[in-house]
Amino acid sequence: MTTKEKIKALAVRLRGRIFSRDVAKFLGGGALAAAVLTIVVLFAGSWGYATGLFTSYFTNPLTLLLNFLPIYGCVLLFGLIFQSLRLSVFISGLFWLGIAVANMAMINWRHAALKPDDFALIIPTLKILPHYMHDMDFSLLFYALAGIAGLALFARFMPKTKFHPISRLLAGLLVVAIAAGTGNVVYASTPLYKDQYLKNQQQWCDSTGITYRLHSDRYQANGVVYSMSYNTKFSLYDDEAGYNAANGKALAEKYGSQPIPANQKVHVITILLESYMDFSSAAKPSTLQFPGESPYDPLHALQARCISGNMISDVYGGGTINIETGVLTGLYKRGNYINHPGPSNVRYFLENGYHTIAMHPNDGYFYSRFDRNPNLGFENFLYTQNHFKNNLSEYMPDAQFMPDIKAQLDRYKAQGPTFLYAANMQGHGPYNCVSIKDREWFPFQEGMRRQAYVMLNNYFSDVSATGKALTNLIDSIENDDEPIVLLAFGDHSPRMEEGGYQILGLNAPDGTVQAKLNNYATPYLIYGNNAAKAMFNNSFTGQGPTADPEQLMSNILFKELGWHGNAYQAFMQDMGNRVTCQKNDFWVVDGVESVIYPTEVKSILDNLVDMDIFFKRQKYEPAKQIDERADVAKYESDSPAGADPDSSENAATRSQTGQAKGR
Repeated sequence: MTTKEKIKALAVRLRGRIFSRDVAKFLGGGALAAAVLTIVVLFAGSWGYATGLFTSYFTNPLTLLLNFLPIYGCVLLFGLIFQSLRLSVFISGLFWLGIAVANMAMINWRHAALKPDDFALIIPTLKILPHYMHDMDFSLLFYALAGIAGLALFARFMPKTKFHPISRLLAGLLVVAIAAGTGNVVYASTPLYKDQYLKNQQQWCDSTGITYRLHSDRYQANGVVYSMSYNTKFSLYDDEAGYNAANGKALAEKYGSQPIPANQKVHVITILLESYMDFSSAAKPSTLQFPGESPYDPLHALQARCISGNMISDVYGGGTINIETGVLTGLYKRGNYINHPGPSNVRYFLENGYHTIAMHPNDGYFYSRFDRNPNLGFENFLYTQNHFKNNLSEYMPDAQFMPDIKAQLDRYKAQGPTFLYAANMQGHGPYNCVSIKDREWFPFQEGMRRQAYVMLNNYFSDVSATGKALTNLIDSIENDDEPIVLLAFGDHSPRMEEGGYQILGLNAPDGTVQAKLNNYATPYLIYGNNAAKAMFNNSFTGQGPTADPEQLMSNILFKELGWHGNAYQAFMQDMGNRVTCQKNDFWVVDGVESVIYPTEVKSILDNLVDMDIFFKRQKYEPAKQIDERADVAKYESDSPAGADPDSSENAATRSQTGQAKGR
């Protein structure tokens, strides 16, 4: 047989195998199964999120296809690996349904969509899961078992196929190659992802009020399978790309570390204000007018007594832990601090003989704070299970929480210098969109969306209450004999439907400086009591720079106190002389805000990467706990946090809709 005849015979055999009945059954059966799984997964992944979301997927064929292809790829690949389409459909179904259910659990409990990085937290999640068993609806277990049984039954209808091992290997490699190619070109495309969620949003935003500004809304609009596939690219990104270890070490040696001067050990309070955003500031040219009292009157009065400025948040409508960790560590490239101790501003205070205390009137296991806080350098952590257990409201009012901050400060500062961090709960969403609980801050006008109007009025009531409570706290420490400084900041925008932005008149084009300020600028305040003013010869008033969360303490506060700090904090102060904010799409250099990368400070930003990673790689130990945190049952609150649960403030708080699990 000639070479030509051999090639022809091989081509005939290959054609016979490629177009064989087994191949047709494998591809056709796999496609049918993947189509059914896609519908079921999209349904499970959108369950209870917003009316009309599931049906909206069928109005955009491209979105439907982008959700179908990853499932189909899994069915084909597993089918080739196990040589069983039945087993492949069962495994693929379990995998994607598991992701859909986990995504909805994440959104319900944390107001954050599931990302590939979250799989790294499986072990910490399993550790804290027993603490949530009493809240778990065990009917879900029945549904889960029924779903698995249904999936197994469905998989049994898949046809049997058989292929030569070499054919399976080659076909498997082809599937992987196609997946890699489409993943790199199609699924990693940010313009495509954005185009799809903007199109999908138009199908259901009018009836639900969902906004493209929130990550979980964009995620849900594009479907759980497509969104998970898209977000995989961020997990593959090398966070330490470009790191120069020698330069990081040299910079650390150059700046050096200095202790806090013994005669300047002022007590420091840092307060995170949940969803506290100033929609009346000059940075946000809102058209909304308050005909009488403004919910921001307390804030404006405080700004006259403090250093004040805007912080540019990294998150919108949720993700408090990102801002909390940014402020407390000062690091841009930081770990999650759940499994490993790391560098932080808290640790610097601890190393300088301070008591380091954290307070949060919510579940202490949420966001794994119970494990995270010692790794940040906190000696003690007061939370619902060990301190605020007498509070029965969903979100503790700041009228109760702020006095408890003062009580704990007095308790610890009697023993020595104290750093106290507190994160409040008032202002946390979701907000009541049905009835106004307090008062109407502005009149309803034609064209306003009613739900957005009610939500904004309830949100403004929380803003006003927080401002008044913070004012009372500051008044209570103003004439304290011991020097006290206070840093307070809003963590992010409230989770608000698009109708709210229309009422506020904040509709700047996406990608502009104004859009960034509208969505991410929150206020911060730095206050010094009379004793602190005398100690540092500083009035603690005036305009502060627009800054990142990471710069609030490491740069701005330390600079006002005249502290050198450790090498990283000293570097941050030096960097802050020119760069106070640097995001992927927004920078503040020499006081000028821009969405264009500032090449003139590239060397500074490169040095920041080296310093960040150098300090993150050092070895640290968890802070030794000054209380037995494991024995949480022994703690009862004897502070204002244990106020009468039937008080009008608590009753008003309980009237809000939603759960306090989004923190």
